Amino acid sequence: MRDLDEEFVKRMVDRVMTLIEAEKRTGGGDGKPTVLVIFTGCGNDPASALEQVSELKGSHYVVAAASESACEAIGTERIGRAAHRFAEPKELHAVLEKSAAVVFPTLSQNTAARGAWGLRDTLPSEAMAWALKRRTPVIACRDWVCPGDGKDPYSLFLGGMLKKLEAFGVRFCSCSKLAETVRGARSGEGPGRPGTPCETARGCRVLTASAVRDAARSGRKKIALEKGCLVTPLARDEAKDCGIELFREGGTE
Repeated sequence: MRDLDEEFVKRMVDRVMTLIEAEKRTGGGDGKPTVLVIFTGCGNDPASALEQVSELKGSHYVVAAASESACEAIGTERIGRAAHRFAEPKELHAVLEKSAAVVFPTLSQNTAARGAWGLRDTLPSEAMAWALKRRTPVIACRDWVCPGDGKDPYSLFLGGMLKKLEAFGVRFCSCSKLAETVRGARSGEGPGRPGTPCETARGCRVLTASAVRDAARSGRKKIALEKGCLVTPLARDEAKDCGIELFREGGTE
């Protein structure tokens, strides 16, 4: 029994020391909000994603993490250069606690599928699930998953998978707009003009709950939807809870 007690104490001490160390390292951003950037395996050149992440260092304290496949395909050194520092897997939850947003610059089909089905068996899928449960903004580039306009069964499956993630609260953007989208999530600014009571969801094909929350944080009371924009059930509930009116341009929702 004593051996078991000593082992338990040792594990608890190790855990506390890990949290303390992560706290020290995460808090080195000179007042900048921390963003956790998670790279997953991708088949194309990630140069544009790395460039966008590096751009974020001007406004955020960027902590990077990566799946095993991303470490092999991209390289930890290359990922580390784009961020302020590279986090070890054991630091994941400590960094998540301090993060203003969780970002997936190279979201893979495998990670997207795990997130859509609620699996938490890898570092990226655990981070996504953990952040969504805590309502931490999750932003992902769809470039590496985008099914395009294909009508074949597999392309339709991929499209449905992304819609499910959007319903959970994941905000998708193109890789070229990643830094801009992350900064917008921080300030609560959407496509509309900051500070105005009404936001127009320009070019928005699916209005998600996270987009409604961002509008509420910036003081919006109305969201104008363009023709053809779909509203997820969670977004509709969130709008009701936040007192935000949804309406179609030229009519009512």
